[in-house]
Amino acid sequence: MATPSRAEIIFLFRSLLRSARQFSDYNIREYTKRRTIDSFRNNKTLSDPSSIAAAFSDGQSQLQVAKRQAPWHGKRAYSGVIKTSTAILVCHSVV
Repeated sequence: MATPSRAEIIFLFRSLLRSARQFSDYNIREYTKRRTIDSFRNNKTLSDPSSIAAAFSDGQSQLQVAKRQAPWHGKRAYSGVIKTSTAILVCHSVV
């Protein structure tokens, strides 16, 4: 994969923050925002094109997970593990 442009990276960052707003649960919403910001800060100093591409690819996969989970998160009260193809999210809701 080619190194993503600055515009593509900023678009991914903003998309992750937008997807975080879709979670109805405050804790999940804030965790998603905090994890996004921290990950981008940690990867800010990457200079190797392959590591930049890998971090970008990981961010895209996390975006897909968030987009799949956000609409279903507030639909019902549950406590358990949600299994996805790229991540396992442990969620606990109190009714």
